Amino acid sequence: MSLYFCLLCCCLPGWSFAEASEALTHIPEPASGTAPVLGPWYLLSDSFTDCALSTRKRQPLQPSQIRAGQSYCLEAELASAKVIPQPLALWLLVQGASSLYMNGQLIGQNGVPGQDPASEQPGQIEYLFVLPSVLQPGTQLLRLQLSTQHAPPGFFQYFYAAELVEPQQFWQKRQLQHLWLFLLTGALLLAGGLVAILSLTLGWRRHWLVFSLLALVSALLLLAEFWRATVGYLYPYHQWRLQLIWLLALAFSLLLPAYFALQYRLPWRWRHWIFVMSLALGVGFLPQGYDGKVVAMMALALLLSLLINLWACRHRVAGSWVGLGIVQIALVFFGFRYLYFAEQGFVWVVLVLLLLLFYQLLSQWSQDQRKAQLALQLENQLLHKSLQPHFLMNSLTLLSELQQQNPVQAEQFIQALSEEFRLLNQFANQRLITLSQELHLCRNYMQLMSIRLQQPHQLHTEADSDELLLPPATLLVLLENAFSHNRYNSSQTFSLQVRSQGKHALLAFRLPLGDKRQHQGTGTGTAWLQQRLQMCFAGKARFSSIIESQHWLIRIELPK
Repeated sequence: MSLYFCLLCCCLPGWSFAEASEALTHIPEPASGTAPVLGPWYLLSDSFTDCALSTRKRQPLQPSQIRAGQSYCLEAELASAKVIPQPLALWLLVQGASSLYMNGQLIGQNGVPGQDPASEQPGQIEYLFVLPSVLQPGTQLLRLQLSTQHAPPGFFQYFYAAELVEPQQFWQKRQLQHLWLFLLTGALLLAGGLVAILSLTLGWRRHWLVFSLLALVSALLLLAEFWRATVGYLYPYHQWRLQLIWLLALAFSLLLPAYFALQYRLPWRWRHWIFVMSLALGVGFLPQGYDGKVVAMMALALLLSLLINLWACRHRVAGSWVGLGIVQIALVFFGFRYLYFAEQGFVWVVLVLLLLLFYQLLSQWSQDQRKAQLALQLENQLLHKSLQPHFLMNSLTLLSELQQQNPVQAEQFIQALSEEFRLLNQFANQRLITLSQELHLCRNYMQLMSIRLQQPHQLHTEADSDELLLPPATLLVLLENAFSHNRYNSSQTFSLQVRSQGKHALLAFRLPLGDKRQHQGTGTGTAWLQQRLQMCFAGKARFSSIIESQHWLIRIELPK
C-alpha cells in the first residue's frame, strides 16, 4: 500500500495539470534532415490589424501568454531542403478563430478572427490548414492571426498544438482511432448490458448493477474524451465538454469503490458513503486544470479500491485476491500512462480494469450456476434418500399398532414424523446448515426411533460452537445407518464431539454397536455422505471410520 502511494506521489507532482493533455508540441526534426521542419512559434504582437506588415521583435511563445478575449499575431518558419511534391497540412488545436498566411498569402480560415466578440466568428477547436500542393525548398514564413474573444476565462492554456502533418496519413490514423474507440465503447456497453440483464433476471445483485453503471459511464467518458477528434465542435463549447468529462470522471471515481464495497459486503453505513463522496468532491474541486482533476479523481478511485481489496483479503473474503490483482494491474497502467491520461491513459486503464472485472463477474456467475445445479442435485438426493419405502412402511405399521395400544404415543409419533419431514423439506434446498440445525434434525429422529423401538435413546454432544456449517443430514445419515445395521436391546447413548483445530473442525461421532441384524437399507448411506461432503467442500473434507470395542467411530474433518 505504501509503495503504491509513494509511486503516485513521486509521479503526480511532475504533471503540470494543464487543460486536457493537449500541450504545445512540434514535430521533431527527422534524422535524415530532408523532411520539412516546422520551427517554434513566436509572438509578434497582441493585435493582427497590421500582422502582415509587423516588424516587431519576435518573442518566443509561452502558452500562458495566450489569454481569453484577446487577438494575437504569431509567426513560425517552415524549412525544407528540397521540393516536397506531396501535400502537407498544419494541424492546429486551439481555443480560438484563426487565419493562416504563408509568405503573405492566405492559406485558409478557421472561423473569422476579430478584435472583439462582435467581429469574431468562432472556429473549430481543431482545424487542418492544407498548404500548397508543391512546397519549394528554402524557408517559408507562416503567420497566424488568432483571436480568443469567445474563450472562457480561467484556463491555464488556450493554444495546445500546432503540428505539420500529411493529410492522408493524418486521416488514416484518425480512422483507426475511431474504429478502436467505437469497438471499445461497444464492448463496454455490451458487457454492461449483459451484466444488467443477468442481474435482473437471475436475482437482484447490487454490485452487478454498479458494474453496469461503471461500463455505461466509461463508455460515455470515452465518447466525451474523443468527441473532439471524431465530430468536432466550435471552440466556445470546449469548456462544456471538459465539464462533462469532469462529471463522468467523478461518477467513475464513486462507482469503482462502491462496486468493490458491495461485492465484498463491507459493513458500511451512510456515514462511510458520505465520507467517500465528500473525499471525491474535494479532490474534484482542487485548484487544478480539468485534466489534473480527472487524474486526481481516478487516482483516488484506484487507491480506495486498493484499500477495500486489502481489507477483503485480510478478512479472507471470497474472490478478494482476484480483485486485488485487478486493481494492481490497473495501478501499473495508471502509473505509466498518467501523463497522457485524458487522451490515452484512460483508455488502457478502463480496458484493463473493466474487462478484467467483467471476466471476474462471468466467472462468479458460472460458479453460482454450478452451485445452483449442485444444490438441486443434493436436494433431490436428500429427499430421495429420506423418503425410502421401507422407512415409510415401518412407520405406518408402527402407527397402526400404536393407535390401538397407546394413542398418546401414536400422537407423539405423528408429531415427530411430521417434524422430521418438515425439517428435511426446509434443509433440502440448502447447501450447508449450522450444527445446531443438524442436531435438531438428529434429536427429532432419535425421538422417532425411541418411540418405534420402545427404548429411550439419547444423543450427547460436546461442541466448541453450534455455528459450524455442514451439509444437511450429515449426522442423520450416520444415525440411520446405526439403527439399520444394529439391533439395540437396551437404551443407548450416542456421543458427538466437535473441536476446532486452526482452519479445520474435527467431528468425532461414536455410535454404539449392538446385535447385527439383516440390513434393511440400501447400503449406500456412507458412500452418499462422502460424496456429498466432497461436493460441498470442493474435495477438502476428510472422512474416516473405524470399529472400536463397543463403538463405531466416525471422524469427519471440515474446513471452516
